Amino acid sequence: AVFLIGLGREHASLVFDEFTREESEVISREVNRFQDVDPELTRDVFAEFLEDFEVEHLPSYVDREDFLDVARALVRNNPFSIVDRVRRLWFDYDLEPGFVELSDDQIVELSFEDLEPAQKAAVFMMWLPPELSAMVLQRFPPNLVHTVTGILVELPFVVPKAREEVLAEFMDGVSMGIPGLSVGDVGLPVVVEAYVRSDPDGVAKRLESKWLSSSTVVIPRPLMEDAPVAELTPLEKCAVFFQSLSLPLAYRLLSEMDPETEVGPLLETMEKMEGVDSDTRKLVLQELMLATKPELREKPQPIHILGKAMGNMIRRKPTVVVTQIRKHWLAS
Repeated sequence: AVFLIGLGREHASLVFDEFTREESEVISREVNRFQDVDPELTRDVFAEFLEDFEVEHLPSYVDREDFLDVARALVRNNPFSIVDRVRRLWFDYDLEPGFVELSDDQIVELSFEDLEPAQKAAVFMMWLPPELSAMVLQRFPPNLVHTVTGILVELPFVVPKAREEVLAEFMDGVSMGIPGLSVGDVGLPVVVEAYVRSDPDGVAKRLESKWLSSSTVVIPRPLMEDAPVAELTPLEKCAVFFQSLSLPLAYRLLSEMDPETEVGPLLETMEKMEGVDSDTRKLVLQELMLATKPELREKPQPIHILGKAMGNMIRRKPTVVVTQIRKHWLAS
């Protein structure tokens, strides 16, 4: 916490983005405990962090005697290495046993584009204050209550921007008809809450027709082994896999790969490939997960669970994932 405070908001945000959600929550609580940080304490923390750290490759304008200047330069150069060192240096002592070694299906971040229709309904319900969420749930038939609550239990972490887009999509075309109560006047969250309070029956019906109808609720399917992916070469499958990742996760893996023999051909293939449909991306992910964890053949999992597992493995064990990619797709 002292280290991140000392870095300043701009540089700390570069590092914070690479922590897992659970790690970020723990660190945030510690940061909020500090009102002021003694400069000498900050210097001691930075000195501990930089001890035996290689800094010769830094630009010439960086003052090697200024710990803060050096640390900020390192953050700009490679925030992943900073996070790794923070974990090794301090997390082992301060986090409760088992915290860092999370299970493989605990962490992934879903963007708006990743959400299935029923998941959007769950995100909407999760965003509402408890009393408003209860008002809407009471209007659902039992089968939809079961569907929504089941999705809520398994829903991965949804990025804040995605939540805002879910609200915007839900309210698209809805007019409250009340002067002064528009998104431009009071903001989207206030308008949504007002709509729920004034017409919970209408909200429940809109959720059902928009995202929870029988045609939009996606029932998790078993892992599939026959599909368009059969037409792809192993290198193309690898390219599809990387195209499906967020930039931080993709970079995390690429940094572990050989620039000439692996990264170069992979990037060239990605550039040549046109847009790949979501079903193909899911099947490629399933293929790699089957190769990594053969036991999944006996216990098929919904795609978002596989996505959570892969996201966590990349964050925690990137070298293991790269090794599996090499064996499965890049061996030739």
